[in-house]
Amino acid sequence: MDADVEVPLGVLWVVAVAAEAEAVLRGLGSGVAVPEPWRPTLVAPEHALIVSGVGKSGAAGASALAVGWAQPALVVSAGVAGALGGELEIGSVVVGTESIEADEGVRTADGFIPVSELGFGPALDGGSRFASPPELVEDLLEIGFRAGTIATVSSGSGSDAARDEIVARTGAIAEAMEGAAVLRAAAWLGLPAVEVRAISNTTGHRAAQHWDLPLALDRLSSGVLACSPVFERYARGRQVRERPGADPRHGS
Repeated sequence: MDADVEVPLGVLWVVAVAAEAEAVLRGLGSGVAVPEPWRPTLVAPEHALIVSGVGKSGAAGASALAVGWAQPALVVSAGVAGALGGELEIGSVVVGTESIEADEGVRTADGFIPVSELGFGPALDGGSRFASPPELVEDLLEIGFRAGTIATVSSGSGSDAARDEIVARTGAIAEAMEGAAVLRAAAWLGLPAVEVRAISNTTGHRAAQHWDLPLALDRLSSGVLACSPVFERYARGRQVRERPGADPRHGS
């Protein structure tokens, strides 16, 4: 792991794989090489990045590791996603109004029961939905992003029935495999977080799906270029509001 950052760190980007990291780095105008997985790295002024690996466990663990290293003001889960239904076209860039753990629970003959309703006691965060800062969502809508709930799944929707069930139960417009885990880790650590995705494919019956990963990665880069100034302003404002007079890397 690199040495502790020596500049105020505003934004931490969490991506699953190297291709997504490359897209984010292009959007930031960074010449830094893609870091090894679980190696948080300063990649541009005010920006750090960590590659988590695919899935919720890696995403949550890597997010916590990187937050402890960098003490950012904002955490961003970024990457590609599948569209749920016909609302989004391939290449659309989406900001999550909320990220939801869509398949944590029990499937029964009567339907799905989320883990928050299984009687194990209240979760630390109070549920399985993690809202993004509304002001960030509004700002990204103004620059052309789409917005809606993004479902975080362990298995993608490879049948029409699976896709339709996720949509009916969650209201999500897209699905990916890390976002809610990143937002959960950030919430536990007292940080705001947001999920940003470029649509790479349709979902539903596997043989009928359409994919364009190169387009999605290109649009992810463009989206990062557009939204990074918004995130920087938000992070700076939060540092001033919540830690006046303090080193932004550390608590007062």
